[in-house]
Amino acid sequence: MPESITVIIKFVEAIMDKYGFWKVTFKIILMIIAWKTVIDASAENLEKIYVSGEKRGLDIGLKPQDLVKVLCAQFADVLDA
Repeated sequence: MPESITVIIKFVEAIMDKYGFWKVTFKIILMIIAWKTVIDASAENLEKIYVSGEKRGLDIGLKPQDLVKVLCAQFADVLDA
């Protein structure tokens, strides 16, 4: 199993254990693997990017570089200037 997938699985398990819910499914992990994820290059300079924790009121703040690593994503110019 690629290292990035192992990181994703451990991250998801930690969130589920901490907050006691199992809403995050294997489907989400498969979507991350199957589809290429692109984040606009302008986000690379942000301090944090917040993503849903799949529970009302739970947002997770990550450095853009960490988010790219976990999602196996890449930065690219996708928005028109």
